[in-house]
Amino acid sequence: MSKQPRSKPKATSKTSKKSRVEPKKAKPKAEKKTVKVVEKKAVKKVEKTTPSSPTPIAIVSRALGPITKFRRGRGFSRSELHTVSLDAGRARKLGLRVDLRRSTELSKNVEALKKWYTAPKVTSTAVKKATTARKAKAASKARK
Repeated sequence: MSKQPRSKPKATSKTSKKSRVEPKKAKPKAEKKTVKVVEKKAVKKVEKTTPSSPTPIAIVSRALGPITKFRRGRGFSRSELHTVSLDAGRARKLGLRVDLRRSTELSKNVEALKKWYTAPKVTSTAVKKATTARKAKAASKARK
């Protein structure tokens, strides 16, 4: 037999050090500091567009001699998205499929996108500045 050090038997009594639970001391609450807002920046409000569903499907044309056939495409091209004032990232967020390899622009796809998507309106509104009494007095003196 090999000589291995024997481990000490674990204490099973209820008064062992691990089982003792001391009550937690209450921490003193930190005082809340009140800070006055001096200035606020102008805020741009963007109307969120909620496109009507379902999302349009891109169509691709291919010429077979004198006949032109249309089939379902992989996604909309950059030029089609650009005419509706969309970029590829924004279009993907809205749930449209984008095919960056395509360079053609079909009028059917553009019409379908225009029906489905309307560009958001951006309006900027300046927020009134909240000033302290000291700054208000200084501003009134400067005006005179």
